[in-house]
Amino acid sequence: MPIDLRKIVDSQKKALALVEDPEKREALERFLESSGPLVEAAARDAIHELIEEMNDQLAPHSRIRLVQEGSKVLPEVVFLADDIGRKRTVVIDGDSISKVLVRMPSEVKTMAAEAAQRAGTSLNGWTVSVLERALVNLRDRQQGDGERQDPSEATGKEDSTQEREPGES
Repeated sequence: MPIDLRKIVDSQKKALALVEDPEKREALERFLESSGPLVEAAARDAIHELIEEMNDQLAPHSRIRLVQEGSKVLPEVVFLADDIGRKRTVVIDGDSISKVLVRMPSEVKTMAAEAAQRAGTSLNGWTVSVLERALVNLRDRQQGDGERQDPSEATGKEDSTQEREPGES
């Protein structure tokens, strides 16, 4: 169910009916209209704070994510167990695990550690999961590009039997 933040702003306008003086009512209406984006932003921030508190309590099993569409925010529940269930089982033996040292800015490590904590996993597990998803997405995108790619582009050679427009070489 989307939450329309504009309704919060518009609800203030109902009080304008209580103002009898037309000039004062018009001035207040202009004020309310100009302050609308600020009220929307404050409401959105309050909802985000509430969602973060809820996510802290839901971790590590699920999260609530807010998707903004114009003046509406739509809460979505993300079940982390679905992601965990799709993960492959890691067998720890000398042949299946490789160690990698990754150097990164401290700020990036801090953000990654916070994301891992919110996801209810270790930094190592989170990093492996993110890297694995990125590689799968890259492979899928490349396969999709290959299906759409002209065969002559894939080889870098032009097919001499192709028809050409007049004036093309």
